[in-house]
Amino acid sequence: MAFPYKQILCTLFLSIQIIGVCPASESDDATYHKALSYAKQGHYGKALTLLQPLADKHPKPNRYFYDYLSVLGWAENYEAIVQYERDIQVKIAPRYVLKNLAFAQRQQKLFGKAQQTYQVMVRRFPKFIDAKIGLSLVLIDQNKTEQAEEVLLPLYKRHPENVDLLYAMAYLRETERKPLLALPLYEKIVEIKPLDQISHKKRILTLNRLGASHLAYSLIEDPSIFSKVELARIRADMAAHRTRWGSIPPLQEKDRFKETDLAIQKINENIDEARINLGENSPVTLNNKFNQLVALRNRYRMEEVVTASNQLAADGITIPPYAQNSVCDALLYLERPDEAEKCYLEVILAGHANVNTKVDLFYAYLENEKFSEAQQWIKKVASEQPNVIRGAGKKRVLKGNPKKTQTETVKSLRAAFADDLDLADSQFNWLHNNASYNTNLRRELANIYYWRGWPRRAQEEYDIGLHQESKNLGLRLGLPRNQLALNEYRESEQSIDQLFARYPEDKGVAKQKKLWGIHNMREFRTDVSFARSSGGTFGSEGFNMDSYLFSAPLDYNYRAYLHHRFNETEFEEGDGLLNHAGIGLEYSAPDLLLTGELHHNRYENNRVGASVLGQYQFDDHLSSFLSLESLSRDTPLRALNQGIYAKSVSLGGQYRWHESRSAGLNLAYLDFSDGNKRESFSGFWSERWYNRYDYKLSTRIDLFSSKNSKKNTIYFNPERDFSSSIAFENDFLTWREYENSFYQRFIVSTGFYNQKNFSSGGTWALQYEHRWKARNRFELLYGTSYAKNLYDGDYEYEWNYYLTLDWRF
Repeated sequence: MAFPYKQILCTLFLSIQIIGVCPASESDDATYHKALSYAKQGHYGKALTLLQPLADKHPKPNRYFYDYLSVLGWAENYEAIVQYERDIQVKIAPRYVLKNLAFAQRQQKLFGKAQQTYQVMVRRFPKFIDAKIGLSLVLIDQNKTEQAEEVLLPLYKRHPENVDLLYAMAYLRETERKPLLALPLYEKIVEIKPLDQISHKKRILTLNRLGASHLAYSLIEDPSIFSKVELARIRADMAAHRTRWGSIPPLQEKDRFKETDLAIQKINENIDEARINLGENSPVTLNNKFNQLVALRNRYRMEEVVTASNQLAADGITIPPYAQNSVCDALLYLERPDEAEKCYLEVILAGHANVNTKVDLFYAYLENEKFSEAQQWIKKVASEQPNVIRGAGKKRVLKGNPKKTQTETVKSLRAAFADDLDLADSQFNWLHNNASYNTNLRRELANIYYWRGWPRRAQEEYDIGLHQESKNLGLRLGLPRNQLALNEYRESEQSIDQLFARYPEDKGVAKQKKLWGIHNMREFRTDVSFARSSGGTFGSEGFNMDSYLFSAPLDYNYRAYLHHRFNETEFEEGDGLLNHAGIGLEYSAPDLLLTGELHHNRYENNRVGASVLGQYQFDDHLSSFLSLESLSRDTPLRALNQGIYAKSVSLGGQYRWHESRSAGLNLAYLDFSDGNKRESFSGFWSERWYNRYDYKLSTRIDLFSSKNSKKNTIYFNPERDFSSSIAFENDFLTWREYENSFYQRFIVSTGFYNQKNFSSGGTWALQYEHRWKARNRFELLYGTSYAKNLYDGDYEYEWNYYLTLDWRF
């Protein structure tokens, strides 16, 4: 820190006559006065040339030597001064000489020696305040801030208006990294010396360090007192602060990017100006480029973030962790999870221990299908967070830690993403019960209910949450998806359109918009199968194709469709053939699904028929259906081949507890044209025993019983029969990448069949299939099965090959 030592020394030099220190001739005095004249005019070189011989001529110390040292100080030749320190007897040297020596030692960073010199001065001249100030400064230089404070505080109490003392106090606070305490000191100096440019500058730079960059910039009256670097840094900090302000939710949602857009504009201007004034790779230029990455990330201009970071890497520039974090976010947003995972790990290893970054790494693990790593990681992150945080001050008030809630929420979501919805349900209910007004927890609980197949229960939570916090984006995002599940199409469209108009950049919103678009597409579904049997009960070889082509939704609730079914099977008496062509209308509304179809059937006879199907959902668990067909699809092809058809009515119901358990019953009645009456009962119970993202184990028990009134028909028509079976279903997730996935399924089943008047026996089947899904629009399933069945007391072995396609376009 600089002080007006030149003026002080000059005054001393002119006013103090050191008479008697050494004898001097008249010629020496003349030379001395001539040197003095040169020094006053600022010609230090000439003055030193005259003084040095005089100083060396007489035994040291002498007055010429002391004055020679003084002029060296005025000339700022501190290195020369410290070379003479052995010739200075500190116990007898004048005060101004010691001050000059101590100052030179400090300027040469000889802090230990400077401290010793100042300590001598304090002992010899206890009332000399400058000595104590100098001692405190050199203590601060050595980071001995506590000792410096012990020196300064008593002085400050006695001399609160001393500018040099105020500067020293400010230097102490800056060294302690307490700019908030330094600022009022600089302001006091400005008050005392309004024209002091150094204090003005220090005040502005301190304001900038405190984050008040815009205020600091507004106080600059004379830019010339600042360097180009200092001005550029203030402008860079202004843009950085504006970027942070852009993260604060505005009063109007439409203005949420206003500050960020201004920040990007200012950053771009700063980069151009810094390139010209400071260079392409100057620290300030690079700092602006780093801030640019953050601002572009906040503006969801993710491609530009990656492009800019790649350019920095190509230039050999290392991006600091805070800016690199924005690159990681951009990679994750752009669905490049491998790169995002590596990026987050590098940021965390670099010491950027931000909780949000650690949570983002969890999501990168998930999107890389690394559920085990994700689970271990989020458990670690959650365990690091204390339940409460302590406030500052004497009372140390305890309050809940929001980061703990955040990490526990994500940890519970881990269970949901791993398809352990039962565990996620219990965890979120516990969290919600302990923080019932936390709308984020209510949102996640609603999402869990939706995933479990309980949209009505989820809707209650969405409604309550939006009543509590109408602007919660997460709740608003889950609402249209849930409305779509409830067949509330108009409401869903309205919710999606409102969200997309306001948040088109949000991936969740964009996904809902995309799914709504897919819902409004046409749909083609087909089931194709080919069977070959060792017996002839249902034919030795057969081919079946059943296809539907649906229109796009009409007036939200309707879809027209075309239906074609083709079945051809070889029988002993000849080939059986069915061509079914139908046109129908589907109506879906909350709790209700109705379909009606008129169809023409060409088989041994030609027949026009009609069918009606209705399904009603009482709540999230119980549903029922009723079906009426004038030509039942359950009519055996062998009967149709003989001109026999059946009318049917069936009534059934299903109770679905959750995603892992359901049961159903079905009663059917078929009235054949040959006089046969068939009554049947069937039921099932499905239970999933192991439920994880990559493997699921389920069992399904099926029961069936029927009785027929007519005997000796050409088609299989047992007088009475009963069957039971249990299937062990193994589902494997083999590969998944966002909306695309590949599953494998292997089913082993065994059962028992009993037919009146025939021997009973066991049955079994093996089934293996693949299922591909793509972009939420395409699903392809194909597989084969091999089964052992019992008919009329004889076993038959059957191979079946099948394919199912569902395509929206």
